Amino acid sequence: MCLRKLFPNWFPPDPIPEPIPDPEPGKNRKIALLFGINYPNTSYELAGCVNDIDDVEAKLNKEFPEYIIHKFKDNEVTGQRFYDEIKNALINSSAGDFILIWYSGHGTQIQSHEEPDGYNEGFFFSDGIFSDKQLMSLQQFTPVGVVVSANFDSCFAGGMDRAFGNPYRNRFHQMPGVPILKRRLNSMSKAVPKWAIFAASGPLQTSADAWFEGRANGAYTYYDLKCWGPGISFRDEMTKLHTYLPGHGFDQDPMLLGDSSLFDCKY
Repeated sequence: MCLRKLFPNWFPPDPIPEPIPDPEPGKNRKIALLFGINYPNTSYELAGCVNDIDDVEAKLNKEFPEYIIHKFKDNEVTGQRFYDEIKNALINSSAGDFILIWYSGHGTQIQSHEEPDGYNEGFFFSDGIFSDKQLMSLQQFTPVGVVVSANFDSCFAGGMDRAFGNPYRNRFHQMPGVPILKRRLNSMSKAVPKWAIFAASGPLQTSADAWFEGRANGAYTYYDLKCWGPGISFRDEMTKLHTYLPGHGFDQDPMLLGDSSLFDCKY
């Protein structure tokens, strides 16, 4: 019997909407892996690294809501997690996918008999060093057609200037007993030729952990977030970033490195 004859004002309920499924692997997924470490309660504590990745997340949520975001802070930023998260994102991706990696924290150097200059560069995580060779091993998992943009707001070597009155700290951590190499080789970017690398500073420079309107950020991250958005290519982003840095009291000169065939890609 028709329910409308018994109940003239009755109308079928609106159908329950199907839940929106997570993007399937290989369906042009966009993934952001954000790592920020302030090293709280240490002598080499920074102030702006966690703010950096919070700000990147906020920008993605506002302007790129399609991104699947994974964020890790302080003690969560270990070498194993960094490696596993990036590897898993790569091996589960296929042509057309986009992976954004952001690391804000200290870079460092360690002595190595395998390198001509006697040094390896690396990131300094909560559990120790993640070397350029480990980063190099990750790039082998990059499928053809997957775009990887890696932003490294850290120092990889050279030139610690912590003189009294310096308005910022450098994101470089000197390992005990290791003399500082006075030049940086950008080997962290050379280690991943299949990726587009945004390095926060030039070969002879350090990256600043600074204050902007009473809030801490990396100088690179603070200004870079003003430079990219929908429809902006990596190349255009770097061009615009150079209207801010070097400048505003910072001498660091960001660089776009890695696979030049990716430089015209867009977020």
